[in-house]
Amino acid sequence: VTLLRNMESRLKVLLPDDVGAALMDGVVLCHLANHICPRSVASIHVPSPAVPKLSMAKCRRNVENFLDACKKLGVTQVEAPRPLPPPHFPCISFSLVSCSKLLGSSCMCVD
Repeated sequence: VTLLRNMESRLKVLLPDDVGAALMDGVVLCHLANHICPRSVASIHVPSPAVPKLSMAKCRRNVENFLDACKKLGVTQVEAPRPLPPPHFPCISFSLVSCSKLLGSSCMCVD
């Protein structure tokens, strides 16, 4: 709960109670990485009014971009299968561990 409130505070958004739904498309994760270090995720697929739900491929790409940004920022990798097959994609606990480390460590922002 504290981690989610920290994310909400930094990104100035309200996340739904369903953590999985909030993080599944990777948009919030990518915005978090870019908040910590601008441009650490160069491209983020976001839903639009015309297409309100991202395809699984775009969701997967967002999460992979987030994890790559974490690695570049010095967040140590945890054991997790990658890429993860549906319905386990994305691995929410792995993403939360990465978020926690990203928010709690002294990551180096290097362009």
